Amino acid sequence: MGHKLILTGFSHYESVRVFLREHNLLADVLCVHGLTEPELAACYKMADLAVSPSLSEGGMPFTFTEALSVETPAILADIDVTR
Repeated sequence: MGHKLILTGFSHYESVRVFLREHNLLADVLCVHGLTEPELAACYKMADLAVSPSLSEGGMPFTFTEALSVETPAILADIDVTR
């Protein structure tokens, strides 16, 4: 397909690393952390799509607003805060 999934903030979860390894996804899913604001903005700008499936966001997900700011489409979880 030619796409990669970039996860931010999940690299410290051992369960995520185990899942990626067990499902042979290490070449397709990149776990990054510690990005500067310009680096994160560049990731959103270069992305084909931003996804925010998490229930952990307390308010309007930053994923949506950051993607919107650089005209990248976003898919959000179907939860109260995003409706």
